[in-house]
Amino acid sequence: MHRNDPAQAFRHGAYERLRFIEDRLFWEARINRSDLIEAFGISPAQAAIDFREYMKLAGEAISYDTRAKAYTASSSFVPVLETVDARARLDELAQSGDPFTAKLPHLNRPLPADAAARLRHAAQKGRKVLIDYQSMTRPDAHERWIAPSRLVSDGERWHTRAWCYERREWRDFVLARILALKADEPAGEVPSDDEWNTQIAIILKPASWLSDAQKAAVACEYAMSDGSLRIVIPKALRLYAMRRWGLHQKDSRLELAEECVVDACS
Repeated sequence: MHRNDPAQAFRHGAYERLRFIEDRLFWEARINRSDLIEAFGISPAQAAIDFREYMKLAGEAISYDTRAKAYTASSSFVPVLETVDARARLDELAQSGDPFTAKLPHLNRPLPADAAARLRHAAQKGRKVLIDYQSMTRPDAHERWIAPSRLVSDGERWHTRAWCYERREWRDFVLARILALKADEPAGEVPSDDEWNTQIAIILKPASWLSDAQKAAVACEYAMSDGSLRIVIPKALRLYAMRRWGLHQKDSRLELAEECVVDACS
């Protein structure tokens, strides 16, 4: 058995069942054989084999409660198959209607799959695309050529970073506002995207208006080291970062302590 990588020791189907057992034990602290049988449509005999295999991996942190007819996890239980992605799992629980989990929904912004795929392909192949785009400054959609370099999410919406032939500069085009893709052709050479290629370091710290106790709480919440948090991003994403982290708000619990181009940071 591959102790350092359990995924290599089992067939895919068996490994997925072991992951299911581990997930239930971690988040529910218990699991019945019937849970595994119903989830995967396997026989009771196969379920028994799977539980024996998992108990070999997890050791004494797992026991069988004969009264409850369930496998239970002790307080010392630690997942052995994979590192738990708490954010992703809580999202799944909230979306599934779990009564003990809730999440504020995102505002629904259309993300046209065809446009996303075609723009990504254009970026890969070095092509420019003729689009109809609804900007914030014109009453009607406007036709323009763009040369996409990548698709980017600011955490709330997706846009394409692209060279705009009309404005002669690199700009961001929100995918939901691209109303049509009409044509494409080789882009040839386009100017370097200096704002994207320049990496900046943003140093955040608890807001100065907070009390010492509140600063300590914020530092704990964001896992700060020595009271600050360093994030490196392309310069082109700076505005989105400020908005995303609420740094433009007067009552923000975070504030910008320092900002510099990575190669020039002290």
